[in-house]
Amino acid sequence: MNLEKYDYIVFDCDGVILDSNKVKSRAFYEVASPYGTDKAQELYDYHKKTQGISRYVKFKYFFETILERESFQNDYESCLEEYAKLTRERVFAAAYTDGFEEFLRQCSQKLFIISGTPEIEVQKVIKHKEIESRFEMILGSPKTKYENLERIFEKHDLSKGLFIGDGKVDYQSANEYGLDFCFISNYSDMEDHEDFFKDKKVFNYPSFKELLLTL
Repeated sequence: MNLEKYDYIVFDCDGVILDSNKVKSRAFYEVASPYGTDKAQELYDYHKKTQGISRYVKFKYFFETILERESFQNDYESCLEEYAKLTRERVFAAAYTDGFEEFLRQCSQKLFIISGTPEIEVQKVIKHKEIESRFEMILGSPKTKYENLERIFEKHDLSKGLFIGDGKVDYQSANEYGLDFCFISNYSDMEDHEDFFKDKKVFNYPSFKELLLTL
C-alpha cells in the first residue's frame, strides 16, 4: 500500500482502532435477554449482520420486528441506557488492535474517525485513550456514516482518501464517496467477509501489523 497518495484517512473505531466488537456484540444479547433468550439471540444475529449501523436502529428493529410491538418507547430508552452502561467501561478498557499505534505514528495525513457509536461516546473513548489530538473530526451516530462523510467534506478541502473499516457499511460508505477501502479482518464481526470482498477491489489485511509490512 502506498500511503503517500492519500491526503486523508478515515477510520472506523470498534474492530479497527480498538478490539471492542465482541464487548458490544455480547451487550446486545445481555440487554435483550429479559425479553427471552430466543429473542435476544435474534437481536444478536441481526447485529452481527448489520455492522456499522447504530444501536438506535438495532433496538428499534428489536421492538418493531422481533418483538412485533407498536408501543415501546420507554422500554426502548431503557435498553439504550442499559447498553451504554454495559459497554462504557468495557470499551474504555479495550486494547488497541495489533499494530494500530505504530500505524498512527506513521500517518502524516489528515485523520478522521467515523463510528456507528453515539458521537459523544466515541469522542469520550478517544479522549480517554489520549489520541484525540491526532484527529480532525471524531464523528458518530445518530447520523449515518454516509452523512458523516458529508460533514467531513463540508468542512475540509480533501482530495484522495482511504477508509479503513471492518464492515459492509464502512465499505459501502467509502464506495459511495470514492474513497479507497482497506478491510481489517482479525477483529471484525463480519462473518461473510471473504465472500463479500472476493470480487471487490479493496485492500485486505488481518491487522495493521500486516499492513505496516507493505509500507
